[in-house]
Amino acid sequence: QAVATSSLVKYDLTKIPDSSAETKTTGYGVYDAASLLTAFGTATNIASGTNVITAVTTVTSVYRGNTTQGPKITGLKLGTGSAAGVLTFTTSADVAKVKMSVRAWSATKFAAITVNAGTAQTLVAADFTKDRALDFTLTAGKTITINFSMYAVMTSLELLGA
Repeated sequence: QAVATSSLVKYDLTKIPDSSAETKTTGYGVYDAASLLTAFGTATNIASGTNVITAVTTVTSVYRGNTTQGPKITGLKLGTGSAAGVLTFTTSADVAKVKMSVRAWSATKFAAITVNAGTAQTLVAADFTKDRALDFTLTAGKTITINFSMYAVMTSLELLGA
């Protein structure tokens, strides 16, 4: 596996608008591929670097965070109580490491998180009240798949080059 040397981009996902006013009619803040690609490209959501996500190809159970549910924070919610959240995107540069900060949905609901079907990292009770930093080292490539086994909220996402 390649050694990650430099940050390509870091997204501040807490800048994504709160979905607490969303209803069933408006989809509860659900994302589709086009709206999520727009969110990654929005300057407000980029903490450092330049957006390298060129396409979002899979979006399953991905929502805007909600300040009235779960950990009650803004961010990118992946998954539900009964379904995995899956996000696949392609990048303009090879990515060798993915770093993210994640908050567990509750003190008893713990997502197992994988990137590119690698070793899962499972959240714990302490991750409900503070962000947990997770690092995933990958074989460098331009396709990234993030899988949350159940709901959790990602507050930051950083992609590092080879």
